[in-house]
Amino acid sequence: MVMVIYIVSFIDKIEIIKINNELAGASTGNILISGRFM
Repeated sequence: MVMVIYIVSFIDKIEIIKINNELAGASTGNILISGRFM
C-alpha cells in the first residue's frame, strides 16, 4: 500500500514538472506543489 502511494505521488511530481516546463512559470509550480502536498 505504501508503494502504491509512493508511485502515485511520484507520477504527480512528473506531471507537475511537465506543467512547469509547458508554462515556464516558477510561481505557478509553487502553487501546484503546495496545493497537492499540503
